[in-house]
Amino acid sequence: MVVLAIAILNKLGRLLISRQFREMQRTRVEGLLAAFPKLLENEMTRSGENRQHTFLESDTVRYVYQPVENLYVVLITNKTSNIVQDLETLRLVSKLLAELSPIVGVIDETAVYEAAFDLIFAFDEVIDWGGYAEAVNVPQIRQYLEMYSHEERLAKMIKESKMHEAKEEMRRKANLIEKQKQDLAKLPPEIRRLMGLEGSSVSAGSGAPAVSTGAYSTGNMRGFGPQDFSGALGGSTLLGDVGPAPSLTLGATRIAADQSASITVSAGGRGLSLGKPKARTEDWMAHLHAESETSSADAQRSRVTPDHTEPTASQRAAKTVPSESATRAVATSSIPASDFHLTTEEKLSISLTRDGRLESFQVHGELLLQIRDQKRAHARIRLKPLPESMMQKVQLRLHPMLDRSLWQQSWVLAQRNAERPFPYGSPTPMSLIKWRFQSTDESLLPVLLTCWPTVSSDETSMTIEYEMMSRASVSSDLCPPSSLSSVQVHVPLPRTAVQPGFFQLTRVDGRATLDEAAAAVLWTLPPLEAPCSGALEFTIAAVENPERMFPIQIQISATEVYTKLEILRVEVATSPESVPTEETAFTQEHRLLTDRFEIV
Repeated sequence: MVVLAIAILNKLGRLLISRQFREMQRTRVEGLLAAFPKLLENEMTRSGENRQHTFLESDTVRYVYQPVENLYVVLITNKTSNIVQDLETLRLVSKLLAELSPIVGVIDETAVYEAAFDLIFAFDEVIDWGGYAEAVNVPQIRQYLEMYSHEERLAKMIKESKMHEAKEEMRRKANLIEKQKQDLAKLPPEIRRLMGLEGSSVSAGSGAPAVSTGAYSTGNMRGFGPQDFSGALGGSTLLGDVGPAPSLTLGATRIAADQSASITVSAGGRGLSLGKPKARTEDWMAHLHAESETSSADAQRSRVTPDHTEPTASQRAAKTVPSESATRAVATSSIPASDFHLTTEEKLSISLTRDGRLESFQVHGELLLQIRDQKRAHARIRLKPLPESMMQKVQLRLHPMLDRSLWQQSWVLAQRNAERPFPYGSPTPMSLIKWRFQSTDESLLPVLLTCWPTVSSDETSMTIEYEMMSRASVSSDLCPPSSLSSVQVHVPLPRTAVQPGFFQLTRVDGRATLDEAAAAVLWTLPPLEAPCSGALEFTIAAVENPERMFPIQIQISATEVYTKLEILRVEVATSPESVPTEETAFTQEHRLLTDRFEIV
């Protein structure tokens, strides 16, 4: 068996990617692949389209191929190659194409282009350079492509740990310096003046020199002790021998406290005269005590002031009970609410005409899973089956790594490989199921909008009306949300019409502003509950062509979805080898967003 090349082509025969495993000229490869669509067309014409084809032969080579969605996976082999082994290789390559697609369940030209290098690397794992197949499977190839390195991960962990320790040390030193500043600020002015922190010797936080030339002599500066005031105090100690004083930083001034040996204090042209040492020391101690009592009393009075009275019961309720908008904001947050969090997210693509007729309506949804605890990674998720009438409208697609047979039998989501856990600890949730549906039923619209532009000689007026119909009239299993958390309407304007003096609001439900930078009118509606209606009416300068005020973009969000997938329970395994049977707690949220909602 010799595989000359693996290629992926579209239905029209255009080459997307190709990998050769023998020395071949580019023109030779392009010629072989260009001949494939013609041979396929001739074969289908001769034998009919209903026949299942797996290979074609030319004069020199054999084409073993398989259709995948709108693509062809083609193996070019020699004519003496073992067709059974070639078919096994072809099936493996088809599985890799689905596995390496950047969008789960979507195999098209865009997916092939985005995953081109991964596909080429995977082809190299399937076929060696001589053209012979390797004994590998999809999980092994996935592991090879990840290129996991324990040493690299360990080095990253050590680096992150060192960075964390450095940040903690920096934070600790910053707190220590701040505490020293606060302690120095609490000292009495007399002691601060003697320490050189006040007066003419130090100008804290200014550009003045830190030490005056006549106040200090050079040498080693120590704390005040008996040797400094032996003559004046007669052996009495003012602050004790505190040893070498640390350097002090005050604003932009730094006092190098270990640069002077002797201190010369000048007070009014006289030497230091303290009088009675004991009495003066006692006066300073009393002054310190009085200062501390005053500061503590001020602090106590600041805690009990008329501006900070005890809140009333209504004020406490206002602080503890969040608003409705805040509740919706929390509900639509991407932060998981528990260790096992499930999110049902749907995105709308809607196009309306100006008179409110529905042109297109499509919903794309997915079920997202986010696990924070490793113990809950081996799990099974049991869902309530959807009604048969809904299944006929909604197209569901399961993640290829999940057990499809278990899902079809009992609506249970579990890994196809029982020993493989669900991803955990990742900030990005995993998509389990994707679905989409289309409709032409206007009753499924979350909100209906109509536009009425009116152009005159000197001004242009625009009226936009919205209406949310009663949901009781909707008979379908797919029901639009009964409330909308937020609605924003963006009306583009020509640059010539963006004149604040000409912009005038005649009627508005909600809030509307003129954005001069974006050349648009922004209309923000409050949270809506069906049934309700409202309008926006404004006037601007004359617009020659009202078509330049379209398309109007609408953004909505809600905490209700069309496809209501109900999670019955989540079961986890006590160990990776056991079957998940232990029920665990989980949280689920619903999120409806807008992908494209416009009035054309």
